[in-house]
Amino acid sequence: MCDIDDFLNNRFRFVVGREYYGLEEENKVLLCQNGFSQDDVNDIVFPNAIQKIASLSILKEDEDRNITKKELLE
Repeated sequence: MCDIDDFLNNRFRFVVGREYYGLEEENKVLLCQNGFSQDDVNDIVFPNAIQKIASLSILKEDEDRNITKKELLE
């Protein structure tokens, strides 16, 4: 027999896409490469970028959910 709780808690991992923390670190590096200091990225730029993306993601129309790199960096 299989211990379901053991399987779900210790042997099973469900990941859709890449893990958040890896993406976060990759994007922070990219923001630094675009002229922001590491402190600004950690404290201001990255949290605001995530908020902007979250705000756009709930808009009804597809075209309203698009943003360019330039627009995001501004």
